[in-house]
Amino acid sequence: MRFKLDECIPEEAVEAFRVRGHDAETVRGQGHPGATDAELIKLCRRERYVLVTADRGFGNIIEHPPRETSGIVLMRLRPYNFASVLASAAALLDYVDAQETGVSLQGRLVIVDPDRTTRSY
Repeated sequence: MRFKLDECIPEEAVEAFRVRGHDAETVRGQGHPGATDAELIKLCRRERYVLVTADRGFGNIIEHPPRETSGIVLMRLRPYNFASVLASAAALLDYVDAQETGVSLQGRLVIVDPDRTTRSY
């Protein structure tokens, strides 16, 4: 699967996705720092990346309808630190691995919450 990590996710976390066999890039690493939310959604859709973010604005399904995206993963990080990012990345990748073969995150919003299970809409 292809994941693009938003600027609010530490760039070093990209390795957690790559080690599990996924194509992962960062917004900053691909030369798009400061992109607006709308620009970022369009960029991810065009490049077929699932956006991984901690920006709660992307959880607004009215403003960012999941069906119009390549997929959005919203990490609710508590506390907001590198360890919680890695734990959330592992939970997300465990969720992805547990899905049936061929299941895509395209058009879906997945919320990774440390206090609850991973949920998909």
